[in-house]
Amino acid sequence: MVRAATSRPRRAPEDGFGLVGMVLSLLIVGVLGAGALLTLGGGGSSSDLNGLRAGTSASSAGLGADVTHAGDVAAQATLSTVMQNVLDASVADGGFGGLDLSQYGVVAGPSTSDSAVSGVVSRAGDATLAVLARSGTCWMVWLSSGVTWYGAEVHASSCAAAPVDDAPTAGTSGGVTWQSGSFPSV
Repeated sequence: MVRAATSRPRRAPEDGFGLVGMVLSLLIVGVLGAGALLTLGGGGSSSDLNGLRAGTSASSAGLGADVTHAGDVAAQATLSTVMQNVLDASVADGGFGGLDLSQYGVVAGPSTSDSAVSGVVSRAGDATLAVLARSGTCWMVWLSSGVTWYGAEVHASSCAAAPVDDAPTAGTSGGVTWQSGSFPSV
């Protein structure tokens, strides 16, 4: 009995990217990534980069409203955290009058960044807190027993909490826009 010779099928070369395919893929990903960064950054022309090198602020260099908004949100978050800590302490202490605000990271002078909260307790026993956002907006909170007012002063020359003896009223007074319940949109 004679067996027929069987031929073995040849193996195909391994499928996948070759060197040229890999380089082209990386080039495409790089171009798409650069485009995404420019879009998210609000333009990103070379004049924007030169403006940043010259020392101008990010918002004036055209990086967009998203960056400004993010700075405001960061400042508001810092202020909200400190506000909650101060409120909790006032409940435990029976009011704001005897509180040492420095225990909660509050400074007596003006706020100079979105992580430094300025604060003061008024003669009436109410507390005012303020924080400066990178946008130049001074965000404020006025705290009294059971009442909280939120304020904002756009393009503030200084961001120091000032004692407020009477509850603010809704609207703009002395350059500060006040609102009850949440931060005002400015």
